Amino acid sequence: MATNSRRTYGLLFDMLYPAHFPVFLRCLEAWADDQEVTTPLLKFVSEFVLNKTQRLTFDSSSPNGILLFREVSKVGLVELSSANSADCYALSVTISFADILSNY
Repeated sequence: MATNSRRTYGLLFDMLYPAHFPVFLRCLEAWADDQEVTTPLLKFVSEFVLNKTQRLTFDSSSPNGILLFREVSKVGLVELSSANSADCYALSVTISFADILSNY
């Protein structure tokens, strides 16, 4: 299912958070030296936080934007601390900038 709308993105976000974000972190820690694992995972996280078509719009009373920023920042920090290649580093920086520049 594509997450091109706020509704489908919200469904995916509700499914992934909080149960599955720690799994992303553990995978990055366990297989930090295996680019066949880290690169697709970082690409997924990067795509997940990219605010295409304004799909990342949470209610003003919702903490989801802050929670998403916190979890994705953890992913970026884990990858930056163990980055072995320029590709993984570039993806980590992309994730970090997407976090900072999005309208959460």
